Amino acid sequence: MIDEENKRAFQEIDVDKLLKGYAEVIFNTWRMGKNVKEDYNANKKKIDDVNNRLNDFIDLLDEVDKDPRINFVEDFNLVSYKKNIEDEKKSVEKTLKPLKNLSKKYDRTLKILSKNGFQIMDYDNKKFNEGMAIKVLDSFPDSDVEEDTIVETVKPAIFYENKMILMGEVIVAVPEENEDN
Repeated sequence: MIDEENKRAFQEIDVDKLLKGYAEVIFNTWRMGKNVKEDYNANKKKIDDVNNRLNDFIDLLDEVDKDPRINFVEDFNLVSYKKNIEDEKKSVEKTLKPLKNLSKKYDRTLKILSKNGFQIMDYDNKKFNEGMAIKVLDSFPDSDVEEDTIVETVKPAIFYENKMILMGEVIVAVPEENEDN
């Protein structure tokens, strides 16, 4: 049972200030999670490239081993060498596990926030228009875009029960002007 003092204290809480505080925590969680996902994807690509090269190398060793014109020196053990490469591949792949786990935890956190009325708007690669409730921190001409495009979400817009509690901040690429126009 809540006593009168706790009831008064609860009623005095400024809900808007509380939500703004939540928004800052959510923003920091979003930034860390986004960085982890980017790191994971970049490192996964590098590791996949290394694994592909190692697989190509193993295939090449197999082909060389089958060629009767080539004899390895006696103290070279091809099977052992290939096993070492496979072990090394597994070791390198294990380095991704912590990032993968953090990435999954980030995704779960976003789902929990969503289930509890929060919406986080990441605008990366979305078309920009003037009516959006976001702050443009910078824009620059880019020959690769045909229309104004958000290239980076610096800070996501955060809503609670469809009410904005944190305005998003973005960087926008705009089409380069043609001399023909």
